Amino acid sequence: MRFTGAILIACAWLLATVAVAQPPPDVCLVNLNGHQYDLSALVKHPGEEAWSVVSGTYTYFFNVCGQMVGSKCTGDGAAYQALTGPPVAQCIKLGAYNSPTTEWDPLDIGDPTKGLQLTMDGGDATGCRQPRETIIQFSCDHNANPGAPTSAREITPPGCRYMIQFPTIYACQDAPAPPHGGGFSGGWIFVTLYLVGFFLYFVIGFITGGSAWVQSALSV
Repeated sequence: MRFTGAILIACAWLLATVAVAQPPPDVCLVNLNGHQYDLSALVKHPGEEAWSVVSGTYTYFFNVCGQMVGSKCTGDGAAYQALTGPPVAQCIKLGAYNSPTTEWDPLDIGDPTKGLQLTMDGGDATGCRQPRETIIQFSCDHNANPGAPTSAREITPPGCRYMIQFPTIYACQDAPAPPHGGGFSGGWIFVTLYLVGFFLYFVIGFITGGSAWVQSALSV
């Protein structure tokens, strides 16, 4: 009887574990002057490739609302510059999202429908008078879902500042709700149904046949 009770408790615990196993989604909500933009669909996660754009002999890698994942460059930065093609001789950090001076601004303060921009400093200061800084301009484009960066360049003068253009539907005020993820995937649904069936199998067997039935079922 104690063994049967332990089996039932274990099944209930597994069901509860599956119900909360999915991690909360990454959210990238930006509020500017009463207007909200949801860029959550643009956030890259571990195992995914970083956003990238090639400009001349350099490739620019970056993430949105977080540090770098899935690129040739690693570290605590959110944007990097690297020589295009293998081998990568040097990765230069161009900005960090967790910098105290990171800020969001509208592309046009008088027209929120045009989009918004992210400014990050905290980059590598080697060869510069101050740490490198990157500006990512998310412009509203209803045909870009989710979109992709189209260009990157160093702003000269004074240099050591970089501009990345990123047309996307999620910079539009009438953008659809992005797929945040979370919830149950097909695999989790299968596991949940299997465990529920397993749990009910023992419960019904115990009610109808007692502990002897359960021990018989376990020996099969």
